[in-house]
Amino acid sequence: MKRFTLLLMLALAGSTLFIHQIRQARQNRSRLAELEEKLRQSEAETARQEIQNNHLQTRLQETRSQFTAKAVETEDLKQTLAKAAAAPKVAEPNPGAKLLQDPNMRAMMKKEYLHAAERTVDQVLNTNLIQQLRLSDEQTAFLKDLLKKKGATGVEMVLALMAGEDETRMAELGKTMKQEKESIEAQIKAFLGEDAYQLLERQEDSQTERSRLKDYQKKFESAGQPLSSEQENQLLLAMYDERRQFPFQYDYNDASKFDYEHLHFTEEKFNVFFQEMEQLNEKILARARDILTAEQLDRFRGLQQEQLEKSRMTIKMTQALFPTKGARR
Repeated sequence: MKRFTLLLMLALAGSTLFIHQIRQARQNRSRLAELEEKLRQSEAETARQEIQNNHLQTRLQETRSQFTAKAVETEDLKQTLAKAAAAPKVAEPNPGAKLLQDPNMRAMMKKEYLHAAERTVDQVLNTNLIQQLRLSDEQTAFLKDLLKKKGATGVEMVLALMAGEDETRMAELGKTMKQEKESIEAQIKAFLGEDAYQLLERQEDSQTERSRLKDYQKKFESAGQPLSSEQENQLLLAMYDERRQFPFQYDYNDASKFDYEHLHFTEEKFNVFFQEMEQLNEKILARARDILTAEQLDRFRGLQQEQLEKSRMTIKMTQALFPTKGARR
């Protein structure tokens, strides 16, 4: 009995020990699996870091290569600039001169200039003036032909001016143009007589105001404020008289005052001219107060300013395309 009891106790003890060992083994396997997972994660992190390090090394190498290339490029650019600075300066032809190097372009511009001169003749020698001069059809045709020849005398000089010809060439052309113009004017005066010639001369001289007033009238009509015939005549007289009396330093309105043998324009002189044009507009505006209604006067003031700005823009564009040489006029 005692032996059986002892055996039972030993069996229970063994069973307890076996169960404990099984539990211990399970715990050990769990810990081992956990350690294996940590090891795997550690190895994966190490591999990721290695890949990232390799990528950074590659980018670093690329950056170094780019920096080296830029440094070489910069050095080459410095050398090129240094050579360019040391090289003799070659004057670049102005854009207008480049255009005029093309014979077809030169011929087209000359043709357009002559057409413009013919249009001006038709505007000057209009039906009203022909009646005042009492010209027949044959006399009108003869006078128109003379006026067209007079207008054509400036074509070569204008083209030379745009092409940036040197002062010697410009002086020669200016002298020739002046002689031809004076010769044709003498023929016109002999044909018309003194009184009729002065009438024609005034018509020519006031053509700028006539053309401008014609344009203004269209805008007055468009705004529902048309000028009467009397207003037109009075306004034309005011515009013409004020311009003729104004003491310009540089009068680019009157071609008869140009020194064609030293025909050079400068930005400084143009600035003075436009300042004086603003003063002239104020004088004309003062006289217009007695001619126009209040509404018309406001519109007229705006049209004056608009015309002045258009003239400034035309001069700037012309100077950019055809810059002239020298500083004398």
